[in-house]
Amino acid sequence: MAIQQTKGAILVLESPWGLDKRDANRSSVRPFIEGMAKYSGDVEVCHTVFYDEYSFEDGLKKLCRTPFRNTLVYVAAHGSETRAGADLTAISSAVRKRAKEFNISGMLLGSCFAGSITKAHQFTLQGSPLRWIIGYASECDWLTGTMIDCALLHEAVRFQKNSYGQANLVKRFSQALAPFSADAYIGDDSEGEPTALRDSLQIVVQTPGSGNLPAVISDEVFAAHARLQI
Repeated sequence: MAIQQTKGAILVLESPWGLDKRDANRSSVRPFIEGMAKYSGDVEVCHTVFYDEYSFEDGLKKLCRTPFRNTLVYVAAHGSETRAGADLTAISSAVRKRAKEFNISGMLLGSCFAGSITKAHQFTLQGSPLRWIIGYASECDWLTGTMIDCALLHEAVRFQKNSYGQANLVKRFSQALAPFSADAYIGDDSEGEPTALRDSLQIVVQTPGSGNLPAVISDEVFAAHARLQI
């Protein structure tokens, strides 16, 4: 009997949070993503825990068993400008390596500061099957960030092959963010200054077509977001 292929999948790779002294793997984004997936319908959630570069690549390899029609990678971990639970270069390389075979279209970095290296994310996208990378350029409150991440994943997992034109990506990501205030405090920047969602969230995309280069479309997304507000 042929294996039933679902419309989309979210591969969740999560590093232990330790949000307080009693948090021994208590906190997890997993129930939030699974709840969102049930609401979305026909979406598979695969989850694993990683601790370093080796366990990230090994975990991703184990999760990549079925080529779903549209697969997203969600990295959930404490972060910095160079790390999201593991070295960001190693993470990007591991995801890019499996993107074509397993139809991975996008990666969401649910980690503080991991979205700030937009040029590196543009380099990852260029010439790869990946179509987008999203991350935060500041600190991000854990629960608030998880809610935003769920909204973005809920929208992106439903993308079709013709969804990746820049105008459509601006439209769809702005719709996903519409319930959240662009001016909401999301966390502090690297200098300790309060940062709004609009200034933190970085959206890097690679639209199909010869000659199209990866671009940061955050400003365009939040301009469209403003038009959706009452």
